[in-house]
Amino acid sequence: MNNGKISIASSLSDLMDSGIRKRAFFESTGVRSPSSDVSIFPAQGFHIYSRLRLKMELEAPESEARIRRFMEVIHRYAEVATSLVSGEDLVLLELQGETLHLFMPCQLHEQSSIEAIALVTALHAEIEQEVKGLAGDGWKSLRFTMDHGDTLLVDSFQNSDDSVISLSPAANEPAKQFKRDSDVFPSGCLRLRQSVLDVLHGNNLSISTTGERDGWVSLRVDDPSTVLSRFAGFTDKVQEFRNRIEQNVPIDSLNKYANLIINRAFSGLQPGSLDSPLVLRGWTLRADLDGFSCQVLRSFENPNQPEALKKLVGEFIQIMNDASHFDSGCPFPAIRLPWAGDCASRFIVSTDEAYEEQSKTIPAQVQHRWQEQTQAGRWVCSLAGGNKEKGNGFTLLAEITIQNRRFQIEGGWGIRRSKQGEQDVGGNPTECVMHSNDVAELNEAWKKAYTPDQEHPSFAKAGFQELKVAQIQAQQLLDATREVSKGHSITTPKPYYDQSR
Repeated sequence: MNNGKISIASSLSDLMDSGIRKRAFFESTGVRSPSSDVSIFPAQGFHIYSRLRLKMELEAPESEARIRRFMEVIHRYAEVATSLVSGEDLVLLELQGETLHLFMPCQLHEQSSIEAIALVTALHAEIEQEVKGLAGDGWKSLRFTMDHGDTLLVDSFQNSDDSVISLSPAANEPAKQFKRDSDVFPSGCLRLRQSVLDVLHGNNLSISTTGERDGWVSLRVDDPSTVLSRFAGFTDKVQEFRNRIEQNVPIDSLNKYANLIINRAFSGLQPGSLDSPLVLRGWTLRADLDGFSCQVLRSFENPNQPEALKKLVGEFIQIMNDASHFDSGCPFPAIRLPWAGDCASRFIVSTDEAYEEQSKTIPAQVQHRWQEQTQAGRWVCSLAGGNKEKGNGFTLLAEITIQNRRFQIEGGWGIRRSKQGEQDVGGNPTECVMHSNDVAELNEAWKKAYTPDQEHPSFAKAGFQELKVAQIQAQQLLDATREVSKGHSITTPKPYYDQSR
């Protein structure tokens, strides 16, 4: 059971402010609220995602000049997108580097659909105008997705920044649409459920869409004159949003990151303590909880909804506690990254000197440890760091302050590929997904546990049982190496599972 306090926020803006109040209390007193204390707010509305796709050479953090430009691009992108945020009719839930998550509370009807699409249309125009020039040749695409539905918003001190967790199928499904290829979901489009557009059909006006798949369609928003301009109020609403952006967005300070100091030394990391970007080498682990979205849906459909939602929150806090079992006694440095819905993330820290040698064992050991230590038995985890061909472990960790809220962002090849493995490849509970570049670096004992994925040849999968067998074989290989090394001044490091804790 959850022993913490579950409180229902009085309003949406109150929920947004709860994290700021908790952080201010901690910074002034050094005391945190109990980790299980949470504020919640049930709501209905549109989840709107924007994804700015930059070329990997801009996101990759090996070059300090690129880091500065990446930070400048992401900061301006967030400033423009959040210039519409008001506290009640539109809020920012998450800022995950290139992906930004907004929530617009409302019922689903003709006017709210027109307003949501107008908002996306205005944002697309302003982001292209304000950000594309900063990105230069690093710009690749800009796309949006959205869905409408019941949502439970959760603010917990267990999260590592001021983002707000949303438990809702309407929050999960749009993010999955980004995996669609450019033929189905081109740049300059909004991807949404056909049912969201169906409420507009009372006008007897057809809406041109493309890429129909499983009830989802793509709608062009890069040219407002061809979208919904024939619908009453749409053009005026787009202009209203653009005016709000221009009035509220801060004046751009050119080269604001020109003198930014890049920190490459790791000495532990507390949320809210990143005064300068941190560049490390290591691996990103993303773990998704199978089936939890269905539990969320059932809770909203329960006749006794308030009690069902409280029970759901208690279960989710137990899930967060379950994920923290990975950290307890962890023999290698692991940084908690912000939650994305029911998806937990960690960055496993290596060093320039050790990365190549550790790549032979640690990536597989990390995935084995996650499945061994967490108790839910429902996690699918994905890992990537890269080798000399791609990524090579370099990862950027930074914090950006937007509207008095601090958001942790990450960049790098491993960040992007671990997310791709979790969202695009996925798997069954207790399966582990790893990028093939990382599998290639494993020693033979661990490598045998992974089988290439037929549909996604850049990834391979291992079941928990296969990893258990690999653990035994790796230990046997290590014991044999120790025997050979007797009489020599050679110290072979133990794998994590053989170290005292």
